[in-house]
Amino acid sequence: MADIDDIDNIADPAERAKEVGRRLNAIPAWNALLREKRQAILREMKAAGMSYAEIGRAVGMHRNRAQKIIEGPASGGQGGKADEA
Repeated sequence: MADIDDIDNIADPAERAKEVGRRLNAIPAWNALLREKRQAILREMKAAGMSYAEIGRAVGMHRNRAQKIIEGPASGGQGGKADEA
């Protein structure tokens, strides 16, 4: 995703507003993609033999949070609650 500051370079206010709208509309898709990527990375760390505590320390979260993300549904399921943070 392009930098947010580049929006300020759009001279026409209407076009600036449209661009902001496009980016806001893209947030849910980006959010889901980033959650899936994070889960895949944490699963990779677990598969490499790291404990939940080690993973948590490495990425700056509690071990229970790391476990919840690793074991949760990849899509975030149930309103995304299983993979929030």
